[in-house]
Amino acid sequence: MPKVIDMKQKERFIELRAKGIPYGRIATELDVSKPTLIKWGKELEMEVNNAKALEKEVLQEEYFVSWAQRVQLVGGRLKSIRDELDKRDYTDVPTEKLMEMEMKYTVLLKQDETKVSLKVESDDPLDDTLRSFNMVEFKA
Repeated sequence: MPKVIDMKQKERFIELRAKGIPYGRIATELDVSKPTLIKWGKELEMEVNNAKALEKEVLQEEYFVSWAQRVQLVGGRLKSIRDELDKRDYTDVPTEKLMEMEMKYTVLLKQDETKVSLKVESDDPLDDTLRSFNMVEFKA
């Protein structure tokens, strides 16, 4: 029966390490010595790192910081500002502030811009050679 307990402890260890819990607290919770936990840390490094990445992704989703969400948020705000500017005749003082905001949001949106590059497969070895020399541009 110790192997089942050991596996559950290791799973819990991965979960706690992914959340940044120190070895001392984990040792107390799991009733496992620190040297054993350090050994597990080396043995399970990839699993802990993967769990950390998943934890980070969850937090980013929760706090609206993923790339797609930022583009949607900033793009939506920019659209609202532009819509409001379109309604104005530029005699209001706040219009200058809106124009300043438009510029800032445009810069933010531009920072997240990505170049779309499509690749195509070819059976012709000459295509691969030309592509490697950047002599020919292939479009899908």
